[in-house]
Amino acid sequence: TGPLRDYAAPFLNADAKPLLAIVLIDKGVEAGGLDPSALAALPFPTTIAIDPMRADAAAAAESYRAAGAEVAILADDPPTGATPADFEVAYQSYVQALPQSVAVIGRPESALQRSSLSAQHVAALLAADGRGLITYDQGLNPGRRAAERAGVPHAAIERLFDQSQDNSG
Repeated sequence: TGPLRDYAAPFLNADAKPLLAIVLIDKGVEAGGLDPSALAALPFPTTIAIDPMRADAAAAAESYRAAGAEVAILADDPPTGATPADFEVAYQSYVQALPQSVAVIGRPESALQRSSLSAQHVAALLAADGRGLITYDQGLNPGRRAAERAGVPHAAIERLFDQSQDNSG
């Protein structure tokens, strides 16, 4: 067992159709995002990433979990020169804020996407804890490589949509 198994949203794929996962980043109402009830009411399975340092992170996560969605930790980069102990302290505070989270995801430009050392530290924490890692399928992706070496379940985001893109057509 572990958080990934314990809190993953159940789903059936009886027809063995190709799978598509959707990860939404909830930036919070105060930052111009949608109300958690609107995101929780989506008619398809989602994983919703939440910044664990938001004041309402626990309440938002509880709302999503009650609606059957998965929650992921939207992790910020550690300070320059962070040690493994710094990663451990930050990670424990994230997990304390979002105990029913299934995975960690950084931002597209995060250290997980650029730094092998940061990726290795995070992968080691996830391997010990039982959570997965979500990265972006871009560049060398040291997060993916670190997750594979550490035996951490991993998913890569292949397409990123945001409000600044024209997604019509």
